[in-house]
Amino acid sequence: MMDKIISILKYIVNVAKASLIRPFRKMFMEIRKKLMVKTAVGKFVRGFMTKVGAYLAGKPSSLKDYFGFKRYWIAKKLVLFIIIIIVCLPFAYSKWLKPYLMGKLWIPTFVINEDNFALYKGKAKLVTKGRYMIYNGDVEEGNCTGTGFLYDYDGNLVYMGEFLLNEYSGFGELYHKNGKLKYKGQFLANTYNGEGTLYSETGEIIYKGNFANGQYDGNGTLYADSGKVLYEGEFSKGRYHGNGMLYNDQGNLLYKGQFYQGVYEGQGELYYLNGVRAYSGQFHQGVYEGQGELYYLNGARAYSGQLFRGFFHGEGTIFTEEDKMKYKGNFKNGIFSGIGTLYSDMEKEIFTGYIKNDTIDYFAYLGETVDEIKKAFLAENEVIMGLVEFYQYYHDFGSIFTFSYAIEDEPPKLKSILFFEGNNPLNIDRDVSLEELEHSFGECTKQRYKSLTEKEFFVLSKIQKDPEQLYIRSFKLDDYELTLYYEEKSDSSYLFYEVGREVNENIPREAEEYIEEYTDEYDYSDFDIEYIDESDLD
Repeated sequence: MMDKIISILKYIVNVAKASLIRPFRKMFMEIRKKLMVKTAVGKFVRGFMTKVGAYLAGKPSSLKDYFGFKRYWIAKKLVLFIIIIIVCLPFAYSKWLKPYLMGKLWIPTFVINEDNFALYKGKAKLVTKGRYMIYNGDVEEGNCTGTGFLYDYDGNLVYMGEFLLNEYSGFGELYHKNGKLKYKGQFLANTYNGEGTLYSETGEIIYKGNFANGQYDGNGTLYADSGKVLYEGEFSKGRYHGNGMLYNDQGNLLYKGQFYQGVYEGQGELYYLNGVRAYSGQFHQGVYEGQGELYYLNGARAYSGQLFRGFFHGEGTIFTEEDKMKYKGNFKNGIFSGIGTLYSDMEKEIFTGYIKNDTIDYFAYLGETVDEIKKAFLAENEVIMGLVEFYQYYHDFGSIFTFSYAIEDEPPKLKSILFFEGNNPLNIDRDVSLEELEHSFGECTKQRYKSLTEKEFFVLSKIQKDPEQLYIRSFKLDDYELTLYYEEKSDSSYLFYEVGREVNENIPREAEEYIEEYTDEYDYSDFDIEYIDESDLD
């Protein structure tokens, strides 16, 4: 049992001895390699080192291998070993210990492009030839790699954070020249890349979110100069792209929905400054197009339907302030156009038929029978029977319809429509001169003074006017006759005007023909909106 213990102890001592001697033997071998030259000196050194190595490897065998010192005996090999360590210590220090301690116990300073800088690894200060420090941090093989501080030639901090091969890469902070923080977040190859926050020179936040290649990309929030949120949502290549919410400088929501390359595209909602929704529906190239709902501020009117280039176009519905339906039907270029239905403020249908230029296409009904007129004009009316014709007064439309009486099998037909000032389909200016009229409608064909017809007396009674004299002019307008009624001979203003034609000249049009006329101009298939995905950008 004792023999085994002694054997184990000897083994442990030999292992410890070998571990202690091995580094120095390796050092001797490296020195020997460096001194291996084909000279007598080289051979001498090589032989000397061999002998020393062999001498150190052996065990002391007699008293000749010891020094006597008072009562102590010191092995000569130990003395030689200590001498070799002392001689080799400077070399070991410069080779291994100094590089290891540099950057830990003290930070060395290097000049830009200095030769030994390329071999250094650790913390260092980098200065110009004029001794201006421009970098303080980790370096590796001549490159700024790790964590450090970058300065300009005036000593102002430019960047602090992570570096890779002399470039901002990783998390860091970039600063304005005035010392204010410019950007805080992730970098890649000197550009904003990843999550970060961008600031102005005065310290206000500009943007917070994701970046790619230095641009806003992904989810983020853009701020106005006032500090209020300007946009919140998705970005692509620095522009609004995807789902987002747009605000004004005061922080009021303006738009919520989809964007494509910075403009409204796809499904979205537009808002007034007071927060009331103005439009909800589809957009194309920044304007209303397709199915949607449009609302007017303070109850002027609201719309639900299709739009094109920011205007009503296609099927839609108009509402009053209380969301009561005002119009339902087709829109074109922002106005009512096609077949549609108008409603009163009591949500009763008052008209179903042809719509043109944002109003009823009255002229399409000239020459139609009284039954067709009743199908289209559903509002309540007052009927006045005249001697040679009869009239229907529609208060909701501000107009009076004139019908011929039936002749044998011919039913009554619409001869003319007289419009009050509130209803002006031709958009004739209230104050208009004869020269302006003739420029617009050609030479005056008829004119007369106060001799009023029974219809004119009827009209004046409805608008509560009793002029001293009535001045009348008529013009030929294509196959229509346009008659304007003036309150004074001086032509200062008109009271109403009338458009009519002889019923025997009229050729009624079928609804299909009318629809075709208003739809041939546009290919409605082009108005189908599909949101474009970011992958389609390229």
